[in-house]
Amino acid sequence: MQPRLRNLHLAAYAAPGVGLSLFISPFPAIIAAFYASHTAATTAGIATALLLVRVTDTLIDIGIGYASDATRTRIGGRKPWMLLGMMIGVAAASVLFFPSASSSAIYFAFGIALYYLALGSTDIPLRSWISELTSDYAERARIAAWLTFAILMGGMGFLLLPEGLSSSWVGLAETSAIDRDMMAIYGWCAMIFLPTGVILAVLIVPPGKPAARVERPSWAGMVAAVRINKPYQLLIGAEISTQIAWGLIYALLFVAFETYFGLGDHVALILVAATAAQILCVPIYSSLSKHISRHRLWAWSSIMTAIFAPFTLLFQKDTPEQFIPMAIFIAILSALGTAQMMFPMAMVGDVADYDTLKSGARRTGLLYAMRLMVFKATFAAGNAAGFYILSLVGYDPKAAVNSSFSTWGMLLTLTVLPSIFFLMAGVILLRFPIDARRHAIIVRRISSRAKGIQR
Repeated sequence: MQPRLRNLHLAAYAAPGVGLSLFISPFPAIIAAFYASHTAATTAGIATALLLVRVTDTLIDIGIGYASDATRTRIGGRKPWMLLGMMIGVAAASVLFFPSASSSAIYFAFGIALYYLALGSTDIPLRSWISELTSDYAERARIAAWLTFAILMGGMGFLLLPEGLSSSWVGLAETSAIDRDMMAIYGWCAMIFLPTGVILAVLIVPPGKPAARVERPSWAGMVAAVRINKPYQLLIGAEISTQIAWGLIYALLFVAFETYFGLGDHVALILVAATAAQILCVPIYSSLSKHISRHRLWAWSSIMTAIFAPFTLLFQKDTPEQFIPMAIFIAILSALGTAQMMFPMAMVGDVADYDTLKSGARRTGLLYAMRLMVFKATFAAGNAAGFYILSLVGYDPKAAVNSSFSTWGMLLTLTVLPSIFFLMAGVILLRFPIDARRHAIIVRRISSRAKGIQR
């Protein structure tokens, strides 16, 4: 059995997660909703920008995945790419979080392009690093849990900022709404916390054991890698369904809070409740994964989300008094979503081991990049579809009143449509074959083959 990583190394590895929390959900949706309500960018323009930028960005991710696999330096292959992502992240924050009232969809597209490039350059090597730090099934889940915890803690802290800064005992902000001043504060936070976390990881965490052979990426090679890897096919299928669902939800949730439910002033607190629920669930899911395969935990969590999401329709229009029930309800949905945050990064390491057994090559970074490519493209597709549907049904976030038809179009797109995709993801995941026993067999066979080659 491999030795467990020291807590100092785990904490340093997870440190970039605090800054990265500003680059992942719910913040991209918050930013898009802010641009839709506070700048000259239209919902259709935002949707087009999101779709084009994220689809283009996915192609870049493949190169990042291969490059981080192939890079060999004294400090390892992953760290230089994280440092590059850190610098791009500072540039992205200086643009995207500081728009003017006249900023157009083109300005948004430029800023969001830098934003997602920073995410890919940092996130792909960071998560691919897990499989080089350990090959142990349980230890990978432990590392993933630390990173998930850091991301959630960072997200909760940043979501609390509007309430904290506008409180009477601080008084640095006039309102708890996410306005132009608050967006600027988020920008400064990104420019401070992301570099700090990356530098800690680079200085403290050991580089790990790199792959012996890295295969140069090609479309034919990527197709072959997927074709011979049935577990990876199932993982990607589940990701596609899951990210379309979350893309639809995050496109419309903040618009619905502000323009339909009358909870615009309470968005930050609702999200804090949701994040707190996820933080509480990290050790629960981590403990459960010792006894139940992580793909089954994710599967049943997804199915439960599909069942509960439509109950959003029970909440009434323009009723700020329902803030507490709504916060509890969103917290339950978010708790169920914790499995989807934790387990895919460890599962990519498992399917990468299976790929190594089948092909002899080590393509962890490439497989994670392909997974992130699908993640981004399908989330963008769901996100764009949500904004396009708003435009199609005539729901205008800037309008004082919307028709019954447009309102129901928005609500059904927010609730029922995502549930169909969550259900599909759960069914796919129940067919995923790699559990702890089968993964141990895979690792033993790889090790035996490597020893035979050495002889």
